[in-house]
Amino acid sequence: MGGLLKGTRRILLGPRGVREIDAVCPVIVPSLGGSIITNGTMEADSDWSDYNAPATNERSNTQAHGGTYSRHIVGDPAGGAEQGCNQNVCPVDDTWYVLAGWYYRASGSYAYLLANIVPVVVGTALNTWTELLYSGLSLATSDNVRCLARKNGEAFFDDVALQPVTFSSQHVKIGTPPRRSGTYTCRPTVASGSHAGMLIAYADESNFVLAVVERAITSRVRLYKRIAGTYSQLTNGTITYGDETELTVIVDGDDFALYYDGVQEGTTQTISDASLGDELHGFNALSGNTVGRVTTTAP
Repeated sequence: MGGLLKGTRRILLGPRGVREIDAVCPVIVPSLGGSIITNGTMEADSDWSDYNAPATNERSNTQAHGGTYSRHIVGDPAGGAEQGCNQNVCPVDDTWYVLAGWYYRASGSYAYLLANIVPVVVGTALNTWTELLYSGLSLATSDNVRCLARKNGEAFFDDVALQPVTFSSQHVKIGTPPRRSGTYTCRPTVASGSHAGMLIAYADESNFVLAVVERAITSRVRLYKRIAGTYSQLTNGTITYGDETELTVIVDGDDFALYYDGVQEGTTQTISDASLGDELHGFNALSGNTVGRVTTTAP
């Protein structure tokens, strides 16, 4: 049994139902690369086209979080429900990203950032600069980043970045159970807009099964597999999020079932890829989240 975290876990071998791994996952701090957004500082009067016909989409020095300018959005009451500015970007597929930016809501019910790869979380703070942070998995090579206000609202946006995450910084080995079949449980605490969970049947960074909690306006749990470097989402379910609520995967041979708070979410999946391994890792997509206590139980 190699690679164990000293002082944080124990392995017990025994009959059916016996706890095998009991660990507190160390804090995981993802490392970010450079932003793929152009003019995220909003200092240039370029690169952000209209989205959904706002009354105003302009560079402005009325408010600024950093530098001299921000992007000023005023909704048109006759337009779409949410309006703002848009920039097309080219992420690398099968890569985790962090979307970050600051908004100043002058009026309207909310403002937020949006991209296809991140969950929806809105900002409701008024008359103060407030940061929005999201994590997400890119499964395509084209996306759109949008700064949005309500059609009856006014908001400013500044210092927007979409940064790739170094995958090796997102996970840490907890241990290797004596067999793959069994019950795997972690108890993550996840910031709104982000993800944390565990890697099961881990062989290397290109081959594993990933179970995550996604906290958002509509929170979910998701089960992915990554084989030869390519992610596939297998199943998911809508949940009521709670800090340190149990995220569980029950493995029976090639069958993987996903649970949250004791309730199965989605359908049981058959995963028989020969490239999978046997290690268990904690996973985190955004700094500040915790995976919590991680346990495995014999089948």
